Amino acid sequence: MIPLKQIQARAKEVGLSDFEGMKRGELIRAIQNKEGNDSCFDAPWCNICRREDCCWNEECQSVGISF
Repeated sequence: MIPLKQIQARAKEVGLSDFEGMKRGELIRAIQNKEGNDSCFDAPWCNICRREDCCWNEECQSVGISF
């Protein structure tokens, strides 16, 4: 699992400033959106995601919903 501090640092890198109180998934989706990507982290289809180029892939697969 990626440490929250590391996710917050990434948020700052992409220009997010008001993320206090956001949950891990919300913050990652905000980062994805800011980067121009689908904000799909931890979505129901996450465990079948084939986007290996996504920097959140491993984290997302670890929290994905099992069918």
